[in-house]
Amino acid sequence: MKTYSLLFLLMCFFAVSSIQAQEAKSGAGIILGANYSDLNYGSEFLSQLLPVDDYLSFTSGGDADYGFDIGLNYQLAISSRFSTSIGMVYSSLQYQIEGSVSERDPSVTRPPSSDIPIEAEGAVNYTFLNIPLTLDYSFNQNPNKGLYVFASFNAMLRLNTKWNLDLTYEDFSEGEEDDMAGILEPDYNALWFVGLGAGYHIPLNEQMSLTPSLGFKYGLNPLVDGGLEPTLINLDVTFYRWF
Repeated sequence: MKTYSLLFLLMCFFAVSSIQAQEAKSGAGIILGANYSDLNYGSEFLSQLLPVDDYLSFTSGGDADYGFDIGLNYQLAISSRFSTSIGMVYSSLQYQIEGSVSERDPSVTRPPSSDIPIEAEGAVNYTFLNIPLTLDYSFNQNPNKGLYVFASFNAMLRLNTKWNLDLTYEDFSEGEEDDMAGILEPDYNALWFVGLGAGYHIPLNEQMSLTPSLGFKYGLNPLVDGGLEPTLINLDVTFYRWF
């Protein structure tokens, strides 16, 4: 992790030192956006909710899902082509999960229960404090206008995990579950991502712009040991006020 951080900082340093610096221009922005994330985590823990010991088989699966972002960003132009930015974003990510048991063990003779679920389907919601750091290259002489591309490094600090499940019980009644406090969760405090993307500064007047951007991020650490690294796609719109 330290290696990736050092490489990104070196990129910023060489970009600044290799070009003639001009008068800096800064801007503050409000970010609103949507995300699509594949965190590869959640469905395996349904075995702690379903009665796997009373059944002969258990299956589970998961899939990517949509979330949202809202936050603040500060951008600084460091030359006629390059700029850098740092943000503070509240990111809500979701991962779809499902699981079920089948083929009841013949040795289990108790009657079907209205309190024991045999199927679960829903989503795990994760919230993070996302701190993005980017290095931007503009195709316009003014880095605050027109098309640009960027490389990013994201530190995503964990805030909360919430489960929202629709359940089917042994007697085929249905219910909901939004509190799985007894579920063991992985021991992680942050996720780290590197990414690439592109955006376009649309000037509204001399001091304001609207900036849509699209980025892809690849996780450097999984949520569970031995799991796949998460991936994240962001589609954001930032309203900038330039100074």
